[in-house]
Amino acid sequence: MQTARHSLLYDAGPLYGPGSNAGDRVVVPTLQALGARGLDSGRLDLLVLSHVHLDHTGGAEAVLAQLQPQGLLGSLLPDERGRLGLASAPWRDCAAGEAWQWDGVHFSVLLPDADAAGGRSSSGNDYSCVLRIEAAARHGHSAVALLPGDIERAQERDLVARHAASPGYLKADLMLAPHHGSNTSSTSVLLQAVRPQWVVAQTGYRNRFGHPAAPVRRRYEEMQIELRNTVQCGAAHWRSDQPGSLVCERQKRPRYWRHAVFDSRGQAK
Repeated sequence: MQTARHSLLYDAGPLYGPGSNAGDRVVVPTLQALGARGLDSGRLDLLVLSHVHLDHTGGAEAVLAQLQPQGLLGSLLPDERGRLGLASAPWRDCAAGEAWQWDGVHFSVLLPDADAAGGRSSSGNDYSCVLRIEAAARHGHSAVALLPGDIERAQERDLVARHAASPGYLKADLMLAPHHGSNTSSTSVLLQAVRPQWVVAQTGYRNRFGHPAAPVRRRYEEMQIELRNTVQCGAAHWRSDQPGSLVCERQKRPRYWRHAVFDSRGQAK
């Protein structure tokens, strides 16, 4: 997520195997190619790690070493940060109620509770750091993105209940599919509250979990919510000043073998 002068990275991609991770191979090169704000000084402003699972944190050590984020925010216990090589990083715990502004863009942490760490032994899906990002209003509309990590049914119900007194607060233009589109998430309760125009499910080709699940896909379709899967879309680009548009990298820059072939009359074959 980029504002005029700042950059935030939400999760760092998976660990592929010994010596191989998405931080080195995908995330850092992508941010550098995009010219992420602040990286001209060699540093990322903030790295957010939603929870401990390695499909979200496997590239964190590489991001830390190469982009030297000025701050880290997340829902990891001290021993978990140590195992990931983050023990000495400038860390603060993700806790509901925390908020800050960059360049007129408002960031709010919605989950987990500040006291959620008490007595738990790990930082799994239930403790995902949920981040709401609201851009400055343009033409009477404030574009909102909701990044819910891997929360599941119980956390979705809790999130909606917390904001029941503020109708419309959870409404978002863009949402990452909770838990990659797992059948344990994307409940009707959450979707009715958020009513996103766009949902992006971060998944792998023929992944063994079957994400996004067929019932979840149907739920989005029935509610006329546009679902984009990274398998078909590739990188999904969204801008708050054009909230009604989402651009898929694979359509924007198709591989050469996907280019259309035209006949002498200019008709696609």
